[in-house]
Amino acid sequence: MKHLSVFRRWTSTARQLFAAGAAITVDDFGAGHSNLTRILDLPEAGAVKLDRYVMRTCLTRDPKLLAHLIDFVHDCGKLVIAQGVESRQQAQQLVKLGADYLQGFYYAMPMDADELCRFLHPDRP
Repeated sequence: MKHLSVFRRWTSTARQLFAAGAAITVDDFGAGHSNLTRILDLPEAGAVKLDRYVMRTCLTRDPKLLAHLIDFVHDCGKLVIAQGVESRQQAQQLVKLGADYLQGFYYAMPMDADELCRFLHPDRP
């Protein structure tokens, strides 16, 4: 019962943030506690981030399953963000399968605020 109480507080807080204008994303979809119920319990979420392990495993073993997962998320009215993209081949496959956004080391390594500013504006001092 304690888990349910924590989840209710979390969804209540998420809904308050959404009402204040924040964007909400279901993170690590397909892994652990981030599953179908998160999409059902948080209809305000505008996007779903596919877990990198799920994404990589599906690309390697069964791209058709990943295509169905992406279609399912789109059918729920949400954007798809694929995490853990580390190669051009993965990026091309994910775009072909319909992912809306890609995230991973292929594009940039983790960075602090100063590095991010230099990354976004390389011609500024």
